[in-house]
Amino acid sequence: MNGERSYHLPMASELAKEPVRVEAEGLVLREFRPADREDLLTTFADEDIVRWNPGPTGPDPVAEFMADRNDWSAGSHASWAVADQADRLVGSVSLHKIDVEQGDSEIGYWTAPWARGQGVAARSVDAATRFAFSQLGLHRVYLYHALENPGSCRVAVAAGFLLEGILRHSYRYADGVHRDEHLHARLSTDAERPAATKRPPVSATRLITLEDAPLLAELLRANREFLAPWEPARSNDYFTVDGQLQEVRRALERHRQGSTLPHVIVDESGQVVGRITLNEIVRGPFQSCSVGYWVSASANGRGIASAAVRNIKRVAFDELGLHRIEAGTLLHNVPSQRVLERNGFVRFGVAPAYLNIAGRWQDHALYHVVRPDPA
Repeated sequence: MNGERSYHLPMASELAKEPVRVEAEGLVLREFRPADREDLLTTFADEDIVRWNPGPTGPDPVAEFMADRNDWSAGSHASWAVADQADRLVGSVSLHKIDVEQGDSEIGYWTAPWARGQGVAARSVDAATRFAFSQLGLHRVYLYHALENPGSCRVAVAAGFLLEGILRHSYRYADGVHRDEHLHARLSTDAERPAATKRPPVSATRLITLEDAPLLAELLRANREFLAPWEPARSNDYFTVDGQLQEVRRALERHRQGSTLPHVIVDESGQVVGRITLNEIVRGPFQSCSVGYWVSASANGRGIASAAVRNIKRVAFDELGLHRIEAGTLLHNVPSQRVLERNGFVRFGVAPAYLNIAGRWQDHALYHVVRPDPA
């Protein structure tokens, strides 16, 4: 979900005075109707909507919301209800801050709780963006989302919006916190969604270097809140360039001693998006190690962590000749458990009070994978 900012820039344009019906791959972008009211009340009470895109909470405010979205006469926005083939409300998408002179617009969107995970937002954003290019003559459509909102990042990428950068503390959300945001945009000259967005993202890993320290410091600062529930408590120094230089030097020294293999994770564009490390490498009859990893909010849920674990597993078995890899996750970290299971890891137990994470000792689920016997 990506919310509409609380401002408008009225502009004269050739925009229709009321919503224009747009088809969108099994969906319809249409006007809001009285029958949508109960679904809107339910949606605006949803926890994720309240966090990222709060809306009205009573019948009268909802009626005003629908009337406002259905009134395009100011020329500053084009807003739609998104309906499925049964004509039930499943989301909303809106072009706002339409600037005909500059040829651009911001876009916002949300998906109703019962329709998530079906590509509703990506399809409706794509359709609204095509409308902006073909009917309004715009050249650029852009969007923002908080780094802690990886679902919205996946929507942007799937709809062909390229990541252009990180804006620090760029917007104060409903909880009063100024959050870093991603800026994505799509141009009319991009035409189709970039081919890379139609394929599952790929990632690679490589040995960490001292040159990675500034990038890691920036990445960790931007994702500090996102990673905090899954990491040990960190001092402020950890998030500085000097702090990361010390971390990298220590990791490389342990690597020279043969006890770790510290890698960074890079996405399909070559950008560093996380770290993965083989720790506690023990030779002799044990031939074993453990693995730990993290990825940024924007890389979360895109298959990048799974690909990174797959790569480091290959290195451990094929290049280092190890026999076994162990991993641990917090009991409630289901996404990380799925990453491990996709890579053949099997859960074999629970370790009580295993690690001090987020300031308290927490139980961990233990996983391992053993190198297959040669055929």
